[in-house]
Amino acid sequence: MAGGDTRTCVEVKDVTVGYEDRIVLDRISWTVPAGTSAAIIGPNGGGKSTLLRTLVGRLRPMTGTVRIFGRPPQEARHLLAYLPQFEEIDWQFPIRAIDVVMQGLLARTPWWRPPGKGALDQAMAALERVRLASEAQRPVGALSGGQRQRVLLARALLQDAQLILLDEPATGLDAPAQHELLDVVDDLKRDGRTVIATTHDLNCLTDHFDTVLCLRGKVICQGPPEEALKPEQLLAVFGRHVPLVTAEGRVTIFEHHR
Repeated sequence: MAGGDTRTCVEVKDVTVGYEDRIVLDRISWTVPAGTSAAIIGPNGGGKSTLLRTLVGRLRPMTGTVRIFGRPPQEARHLLAYLPQFEEIDWQFPIRAIDVVMQGLLARTPWWRPPGKGALDQAMAALERVRLASEAQRPVGALSGGQRQRVLLARALLQDAQLILLDEPATGLDAPAQHELLDVVDDLKRDGRTVIATTHDLNCLTDHFDTVLCLRGKVICQGPPEEALKPEQLLAVFGRHVPLVTAEGRVTIFEHHR
């Protein structure tokens, strides 16, 4: 998919999602163009992860529709890759980095067909893209948090996923590891892939994301980072503990007293 693609990747129309009798997302509408990056921000419990699970088809909306490249999520799974939060993955499973990447072939190869002759070369090329070729033979449990995330991105590359969903990918990473991860996200976007990430790190929004969706059970605002990071919008999203953008462009947290 070439860069500059103007097609719609994600289209969410009037979607309500909940668990049993509790509504988590109320009448959400949102559009993400193909080949762009979008961040989802909001307080804990605001519905960020729920929205990702809905996009990937793990949750079905009570109302409304979700389309991925014009298809229901269940019909578009081969086009997307979902990287859940760290605690949802068993990182101690005895498997090498290269083996994790090779799993990307499963999304586009029948289960009964063995990997093609060039599969290993393709997997190594994917690791090279995320700057981890030297770690191919290491157990994933021995890798750092940032390296593990990049292994999963390499798997998404081998899968040839056109939409990549990341749930809090930078949680627990130090600053250098966060920068390495975001550099890979930028590379994916230059490839023409669409990247959507939930995040608590508001400092990365302006430099790495085209649009921001602010959620607090419903859409508070959406648009480019410079619009979403306005103080009045952040107050509506985060309530009393409001991120404040300083003159240097950094985000700090202060306690707001009405």
